[in-house]
Amino acid sequence: MSYKGTIGPGKIVLYAAYKPQWNSEQWFGKAQQIFTRMKWTHTALGFFKYEKHNSEVLFESKELQCTTLWNPRVMSEYEIYQIKWYTQDEIEKALWKTYKEYAGTSYGFLQILYFVRRYIWETPWIKKYFGWIPFDIFGKPRDVRHWNNWFVGGTICSELFYNMMSNLNNIRFHSGVSKALSIWNKNNFHSGDSFTFIKSLPEIFEFEYHKPGGIIE
Repeated sequence: MSYKGTIGPGKIVLYAAYKPQWNSEQWFGKAQQIFTRMKWTHTALGFFKYEKHNSEVLFESKELQCTTLWNPRVMSEYEIYQIKWYTQDEIEKALWKTYKEYAGTSYGFLQILYFVRRYIWETPWIKKYFGWIPFDIFGKPRDVRHWNNWFVGGTICSELFYNMMSNLNNIRFHSGVSKALSIWNKNNFHSGDSFTFIKSLPEIFEFEYHKPGGIIE
């Protein structure tokens, strides 16, 4: 059954992969799945509809951060979540602030190199034999998710979601959201982390729909 709801402010869409096709987006998505060890390759935010236009709209990352028309056919699998703890007015204020901060900024392609580095340090045998290396000056083990990203220019899709949740938490504080945000920073947060973030906060996010891979809508 195809999705019958609407995509608007307060909805989060997670995509698993682009449909098989010979283009850069397909290869980029597959590379993300390899280096994050998770299937989720893209995060998009439900946005306000265009004036005099009935199509659903997303705010997401392409070559630039921009609004696009919702088209479920371009992805092979996706899930939709609704933010529920905050009011709709709070959600829309946070979303609009995020849009004004990031619309038109370029994609952070070099940020992806951090996830290769993270992949290496999260490899079990490397953690087992070399885990003593990444300690801070006080001898405390450092979570690789807290490591600095050497290339912070530009913006990636999951960064939009991270920043919207940060803006939302600044509007109305929630200890669980604050704790979850502290695990990463905006430059160390991929779409698999978006999924982990959402699933860790069932009081904030409500699952709405899952379209399995291989089903045509």
